[in-house]
Amino acid sequence: MNRELYVQLYEQEKSHWWFVGRRAIIATVLTRLLRKTKKKPHILEIGCGTGGNLELLAKFGYLEAIEFDKEAVQLSQEKNICKVTEGSLPKDIPYNITYDLVAMFDVLEHIDDDLGSLLTIRKILEPKGQLILTVPAFMFLWSEHDDVNQHKRRYSKKSLISVVKKAGFDVEYITYFNTFLFPAITFVRSISRLFKQKSGSDLSKPTPNMVNQALTGLFAAERFFFPWASFPFGVSILVVVRHSK
Repeated sequence: MNRELYVQLYEQEKSHWWFVGRRAIIATVLTRLLRKTKKKPHILEIGCGTGGNLELLAKFGYLEAIEFDKEAVQLSQEKNICKVTEGSLPKDIPYNITYDLVAMFDVLEHIDDDLGSLLTIRKILEPKGQLILTVPAFMFLWSEHDDVNQHKRRYSKKSLISVVKKAGFDVEYITYFNTFLFPAITFVRSISRLFKQKSGSDLSKPTPNMVNQALTGLFAAERFFFPWASFPFGVSILVVVRHSK
């Protein structure tokens, strides 16, 4: 992303409905699916951006993070939550240990070599370790938001399962999410495409605030279904994988 978007991200991540709702869903899935061990797990977030998920992840174990953009690294470090270092996939992982959990939230779609990146992650995971990641779903939802954020692709459940299996992972849980708002988002993006409207990034916070609060509540409510259910469609996909046996 460009630097203006990182600054906007830093300002919005605490209260914007999408970030708050996604964190609620991630917290629920981690609580219910994270392997129970006697030791406190070592966790790595790859592509932490401006650090919006660090506080959440730190509750689950010893946390470290890497981020490609130098300015985003500085913004993340200002939170004083964990060690944040410059690094990137598929080759530049600055730490020399293995992890019990690796987290990547809306990162894989930015990387040209998604398979190579997943192969690298497999090498830094403990044999019983887990990878949790989220990605945007469905190429037909491609919008100016994807262009502005320099996405390489959007995934279907089938294409995501295919690439994680090629990298040597087994899927523990996968679901589409941001499902309740899927019809509205699909409609808006279709209209924008049809009339060639310039919509830019989706990071702007809705106004008035009651709209943002309503969207937060609706999106976050999906967490009550996870991981007991797997939604058949949505704006995004969440998957938890582990080393194949």
